[in-house]
Amino acid sequence: MSEGVAQKGPSSVALDAASDLVREVHGAMVARRDAFVALLRDLVLAESPSTVPESQAEVRARLTAELRSLGFEVAHNPGRTTGGILRAVRAADPPGPRQLILAHMDTVWDLGTLETMPCEVEDGRLKGPGAFDMKGGIAQALFALRMLHEVDVEPALAPVFLITSDEEIGSPESAETIVAEAKGAARVFVVEPALGVDGRIKTRRKGVGQ
Repeated sequence: MSEGVAQKGPSSVALDAASDLVREVHGAMVARRDAFVALLRDLVLAESPSTVPESQAEVRARLTAELRSLGFEVAHNPGRTTGGILRAVRAADPPGPRQLILAHMDTVWDLGTLETMPCEVEDGRLKGPGAFDMKGGIAQALFALRMLHEVDVEPALAPVFLITSDEEIGSPESAETIVAEAKGAARVFVVEPALGVDGRIKTRRKGVGQ
């Protein structure tokens, strides 16, 4: 090897390939910014408080359509006193390790909140009831899956998308299903919103259940 010239090892090549993929996915996402905003806006406009299960039908229908467009089979398990759970898997995925994507469609905001807290985009930020927690996280997860599909990259672990409707009231009906799904998963992504104005990724959090 010539003096002053470093050869790339396997790890460097892998990093370069990963960087190329990140740039490709990022570019695809930037090009679809308006579509992302439109989806998130639709989800926010579909008010879905935990305490009014029947109100969640609209957001549940939109999420079902989005997941089916990505090749997922979607099942709705109705709740007794809640809006139930959406579970989405891809039929073509072979048996094996899974990654669980966990989210909730319910919000703490009462029906009619949009009248005093309208959904709007201001200074590059979309605001509205449930936009941050956790409809923004759901939209990000959907677009992450869509971008991987568009750049023809298969996730290393087959995704299972679980969207509950009672998280904000302590997950009284969904807790058992969450635990069962988590036990069968190699890893879990809970698409909670980022922390603070710096957008820090949450890697752990304190929580309670009932």
